[in-house]
Amino acid sequence: MNPILEEVLEAGYFIHSLKGFGMWPAVLTSALIRALFHWWQGINGLLPIFSMGLIFGLAYWRWRQLWPLVVAHALTILYAAFYWSHHAA
Repeated sequence: MNPILEEVLEAGYFIHSLKGFGMWPAVLTSALIRALFHWWQGINGLLPIFSMGLIFGLAYWRWRQLWPLVVAHALTILYAAFYWSHHAA
């Protein structure tokens, strides 16, 4: 459920709302908001999430499809859960 809600808000809503300012302002703002929503993860989480936000934002700008982003987001969560379940201290 979380990947759906986040992509609808962070990619769909923000980029769509800011498209009048052009691609880069819309995509950068979306990526920044995405990173700020994950502030609790610290700087080690913010930089990769901001980068992912740029990639997702550019993909959404190009194809205007949310489902690939939702699937990619869900896969990153599954990967992180699998990784940390086997590498926990």
